[in-house]
Amino acid sequence: MSALLPTYARSELSFARGEGAYLYTTTGERYLDFASGVAVTALGHAHPHLVKALTEQAKKLWHVSNLHQIPEQARLAERLTDATFADYVFFANSGAEAVECAIKAARRYHFKNGAPERYRVITFEGAFHGRTLATIAAGGQAKHLEGFGPPTDGFDQIEAGDIKKVKAVIGEVTAGVLIEPIMGEGGMREISWRFLQDLRALCDDESILLLLDEVMAGLRPAETDRMVAILTTLNRESGLTILLIEHVMRAVMALAERVLVLHHGAAIAEGSPDAVVREPAVVESYLGAEAVD
Repeated sequence: MSALLPTYARSELSFARGEGAYLYTTTGERYLDFASGVAVTALGHAHPHLVKALTEQAKKLWHVSNLHQIPEQARLAERLTDATFADYVFFANSGAEAVECAIKAARRYHFKNGAPERYRVITFEGAFHGRTLATIAAGGQAKHLEGFGPPTDGFDQIEAGDIKKVKAVIGEVTAGVLIEPIMGEGGMREISWRFLQDLRALCDDESILLLLDEVMAGLRPAETDRMVAILTTLNRESGLTILLIEHVMRAVMALAERVLVLHHGAAIAEGSPDAVVREPAVVESYLGAEAVD
């Protein structure tokens, strides 16, 4: 009987090592890794560039918390903002926390603009935004909500694809619209470009925020050799999981019109030098050093 809490129906396979796109079990069997750690290890296993960066950092410093200046963290943030549309970066521990940040930022935005009654967020059927109490309520799926009591209030869910239905739901208490441009639950379902454009225009017209949870949207180099996002995201394909939230933080921080939310390793939110130093190596491995230097 395992001492691990049984939150997943695990297979009987146990892997001892990985090399590139392949995994090797404890008994020596080789598997082509199509799962990539659930879309995390897109650069493969034991990438020499990443191993070198990790090894060098492990000999120097592991963790100091965000109570102090962390030059590597600031350097990574600058590289990301230089390569994207974002002005600022927020480092978090997980996708669920990044979405929680988006929800809180939307509410805070309206609070700072004199409309604290605007707290509700419109979401879409079949969505998955994380496993915290707030994000399972945002996702609205019965299989995730079962057994955890009344769902957290603040979400109005409708079917995606009909802009008239979205407009009909918007009211005086609506803070924003939260959507995955590519929905990953129950298959890879792409939201049409037209619907997303209509959402952008509608949110602007209604003075509410459009929050994009883009874990599955992908990353590609642009013709300019700069990192750009399909819509407004970088994500797991680069070894990073990043959520970009557009036009959120101006009233919150009185500083930025846009915010870039990054979530990766468990210590990165507190500025682990180990995790932060690793990230430039990931970016360089994916796009080449010229993309981040």
